[in-house]
Amino acid sequence: MSMVGQGIGLFFGAAFDIPVASYFAPINCRPIPFLLVSGFMLKFNAIPSYLSWITYLSFLHYGFEGSMLAIYDRERPPLSCSQSYCHFRYPVKFLEQFDLTQSSWQ
Repeated sequence: MSMVGQGIGLFFGAAFDIPVASYFAPINCRPIPFLLVSGFMLKFNAIPSYLSWITYLSFLHYGFEGSMLAIYDRERPPLSCSQSYCHFRYPVKFLEQFDLTQSSWQ
């Protein structure tokens, strides 16, 4: 994700003067809609069908999904917990919470 952000910044820095690039780069990245549809703020099921196409354009979506699958997927062992009941003891519960059990990587 940092490489994509750096690439966008370098593109606008090379195409425009510095004051113009510092104005156009954040506007053209549209960070708020991309952050909303990345899966961190809203579940994928909660995104209306007419806006779900934005998730395919959001590099934050792919970064979030990839990091969650790298951490909690592939049959990770249960997490240690000192309490009698821990809902998130099993890593698959994190994936279920964010609707990533049927992700695009699997």
